Amino acid sequence: MSQHFISNKNNHFFASLSPIDESKLVDCKTFDSLDSLLAHVATVATIDEFTADDIRGSEILIKEEEGRWFCSTHYGAFIPIEDMEDEDDEPEDIYQWLSEFEC
Repeated sequence: MSQHFISNKNNHFFASLSPIDESKLVDCKTFDSLDSLLAHVATVATIDEFTADDIRGSEILIKEEEGRWFCSTHYGAFIPIEDMEDEDDEPEDIYQWLSEFEC
């Protein structure tokens, strides 16, 4: 299974369970492993000091199934990203969603 590890400009972090074209991401950093992603996120955390072990398991998982992209919730369920709309009320593609995601 192909995996990609991504941190965006808002310091949200993702593990993709499906292939993606990393060159289409904007203002994102990519990593070769979950450990390197978590180490990066732990160093840029602005609220408190975290270790990689503190945040392990809180990455947002994304996957593609039958042409649709899904992201994980805190409960482990997957929901389609196409149901989420941007400020223009237009559906976002996976690259825009990853690049701009914020809570």
